Amino acid sequence: MSWLKTLFPREGRASDDEGDKHFWLAMRENYGYWLTIGCLNPKGPRWSKLLLLATLICWLILVATSYHVLYTDPGLVCESVHFIIFVVVNFNFWISFFIQSETIIDIYRQMGAGFYDYGELLDPETRGKVDRLIAQTKGRKKMLMKGFSLMAFLTYFSMNIARPLLKILNDDVTAVGQPGMFPLLPVTFWLPVQVTTLSYTLMFALVEVASFNFTGVVVGHIFFFLATCEEVSLECRVVALTLGSAKRISLASSVPLSVCLSHSIRHHQVIIRTVDKVERIVYYPAMFYIVCSGVLLCISGFLFLTDKIDLIAKMSFACFLISEMLGALVYCYYGEKVKTMSSEIYNELYFGDWIEDMVEVKNYNLIVQARSFDGLTISAGGFLQLNLETYTNVLSSAFSYFNILNAIST
Repeated sequence: MSWLKTLFPREGRASDDEGDKHFWLAMRENYGYWLTIGCLNPKGPRWSKLLLLATLICWLILVATSYHVLYTDPGLVCESVHFIIFVVVNFNFWISFFIQSETIIDIYRQMGAGFYDYGELLDPETRGKVDRLIAQTKGRKKMLMKGFSLMAFLTYFSMNIARPLLKILNDDVTAVGQPGMFPLLPVTFWLPVQVTTLSYTLMFALVEVASFNFTGVVVGHIFFFLATCEEVSLECRVVALTLGSAKRISLASSVPLSVCLSHSIRHHQVIIRTVDKVERIVYYPAMFYIVCSGVLLCISGFLFLTDKIDLIAKMSFACFLISEMLGALVYCYYGEKVKTMSSEIYNELYFGDWIEDMVEVKNYNLIVQARSFDGLTISAGGFLQLNLETYTNVLSSAFSYFNILNAIST
């Protein structure tokens, strides 16, 4: 069972590289096993890539199935199209994580080591405030990640365990007897093969592995964005705190005010570079994810409300609908949060205790104010900004698409 140790990273993993220790520490604290399951972990075991192969095979079968039943089963066509789009959209994240693997490693190492070390510079009051902010951030991340993990498990269970089981218990054998149809799988598949007990067993195993892998892909990239944006927001608050309290810190540590301010400015530079790295990773995948979220929400809502599929399928798509709404919300909410927290540096600096000091310090602070005035934004493909306004547009688009699809179906 030694392979389990590679799947679930632990703090203190044997390594001669201090950076690797920080990497695995950050992975452990941020539910990094999801990235390993989804083949997104750049230091994950090589065998995990086989999970992705199962997902790609299932995607090709879904394409074949949707074409085969295009004119005979509109409900199954909608289901297949939903999962085809879902896989393509989230597969873009895997491509980006693979290309940007070194950047991913750098970000997790930075989170594990701490973004910036002030050493003994901070006075007890400021240090206490920083420690409280760190504790609050860790607690919030843990709560959100546990909640989202539970939602992912519920979605996986409803689709891959409950749905096939209820089909069997309810004797739902629609399409059994039709050549190549596998209706008792979580999603009905068609293949130009003879339906036998062996083929059913192999197909069921393939679907379970693919679903397990793709749950990791979806949750993994969402947790990466959530964790990094929470850390960036925390660091922005720390910079705002140290800039606003620079004079008190200077007096307590007997260090010149200009030195205290230079530490805060270097810290701010680290934050800016980190946000640039995150944007490079999610730049195109986030664009496809947000743009296609409207379509996915539309199809999930339609399948949940239509009478073209059974009650068992409705239960599964209710979970998908909630998960897809939450996934889009994470990207838009945290994009907004990064902008808001980075803008707070401007306000804290404006009301800071350095105002009565030397003119040259004031000039440097005016430069920092100008740099932080608009806040840091994360763009998705240069096409849109990740913020709550974008999320509102996604929901509005989904509702419009739903009305069109509903009108066509009736």
